[in-house]
Amino acid sequence: MMRFGAGILRFGYCLTVIGGLLVATGHQAVALSDPEVPPEEGARLALIDYCVLQESGKHGQYGTYVNTCKCATNRVLKEMNQDEMKGVAKWKRPTSAVKSRWESAWEGCK
Repeated sequence: MMRFGAGILRFGYCLTVIGGLLVATGHQAVALSDPEVPPEEGARLALIDYCVLQESGKHGQYGTYVNTCKCATNRVLKEMNQDEMKGVAKWKRPTSAVKSRWESAWEGCK
């Protein structure tokens, strides 16, 4: 009987130590900041996400629009300056300065 009680105490101690380590690790992860994403990458991701969300609403989940979204994104990125890229990355969609070029790139990739 004594051996059973000692095993439970050891198990409880291990759980306490592991829980403490998990809590300490969790607090460190919260303190870390997000990595800095270059404007080109932020704009590329924002445009692809925007395009796929817009087109999936029109054509459904299994449409063939993903390659068109990638093509349009690559075309319009070549024409954008750093400020426009930062704006697109911030707002997660083509801004008014980029909208007409986005529509033109989309039509050219269909």
